[in-house]
Amino acid sequence: MKCTITFESDKPFVVPVYYHQAIQGFIYHFMPEELAEFVHEHGYKKGNQSFKLFTFSRLQGESKYDQKTKTLTFHSPIKLVITSCIPTLIEEISKNLLLSEKVILNNQSIKLTEVHTEKIRVKSTKILTEAISPITTYTTYERRNGKNVTHYFTPFDRVFTLLIEDNLFKKYEAFHNVTVPSEAYFEVMPYRVTSKDKVVTKYKSTIINGWGGKYVIESSDTKYIEFALLVGNGSKNSQGFGCMVKIQEL
Repeated sequence: MKCTITFESDKPFVVPVYYHQAIQGFIYHFMPEELAEFVHEHGYKKGNQSFKLFTFSRLQGESKYDQKTKTLTFHSPIKLVITSCIPTLIEEISKNLLLSEKVILNNQSIKLTEVHTEKIRVKSTKILTEAISPITTYTTYERRNGKNVTHYFTPFDRVFTLLIEDNLFKKYEAFHNVTVPSEAYFEVMPYRVTSKDKVVTKYKSTIINGWGGKYVIESSDTKYIEFALLVGNGSKNSQGFGCMVKIQEL
């Protein structure tokens, strides 16, 4: 399911430029305690990997960056999109938001004006999408001195879509407890992506490279596309990466 939350503030709403962790904490706060503990501490397992199976967008709205203070100032309205293949996660967050007398985001009181939930449906095996939070794909290897080095891939590198496909099918198998057929495929191809869409951000102390822009997604089955739009593409989805929305079917 997909949840779109609209906020308003009587005064400018200021957040640090690296605000992923604040939004993630906000989401966990509105989950029931048992569900939050399961998602955060356990998740859905595939081999030695664990997947939390939700993602979220960047804050959407008119904003201005202050280079001196490294902050973003938003003016109302402000929107946030959360998606997940776990229906109860979206349902409970939506319900708890609506029942809250006061909503606090990044230690600031903010007015909730709308919570809209919807199911994601895809009828075509080829769609045009937009990344509303940056997509990140990478590999990590160890150098001779024992230090780990992380290499991030761009959307123009063939490995970019291959890593997304591998990651998506692992998440699908973990959630549904099935094996994805060997002939299945899932491709994410840049449609309108430029150097301006590159995002260098930080989560806690880790610098992360990601990419926004518009992409064509093509797959052997619409169910994989629907699943990708729910759980996110690429890595670090629950940290606010890889959230994508359908623009149109092709």
